[in-house]
Formats: sequence, C-alpha cells, structure tokens
Amino acid sequence: MDKWLKLIDFFGILDKLVDSISEELKKSIHDGILKFKETADASPSPIDDIIVKILMVIFKVNEE
Repeated sequence: MDKWLKLIDFFGILDKLVDSISEELKKSIHDGILKFKETADASPSPIDDIIVKILMVIFKVNEE
C-alpha cells in the first residue's frame, strides 16, 4: 500500500510541476509529443506507443 501512496504522491508532484511551467514551454512540449506520437504510430514496437501515451497523460496532451 505504501508503494501506491508514493506513486500517487509522485504524480501529484509531477502535476504541480507541469502546471508551473511557462505556456511557451508547454506549447513546445505539446508539439513535440504530437510528433513523437506520429513516429510511434509508424513504429512496430508497442513500447513506443505506451511511452507516448504516458507522456500524453503527464503533459495533458489531447490526441488531435
């Protein structure tokens, strides 16, 4: 149970960190993740898709 609480706490800290970055950096990250997604979609590796999905959740990037 303690490991889950640490994981939840980590995501809370990560969420605060992402919310505190500048809009310009958020835009650059957003654009970069969308490019990563295009590359991951073309890749046969399912790990690429998982990593991109995790980044999209962390940085709150919607699929467009």
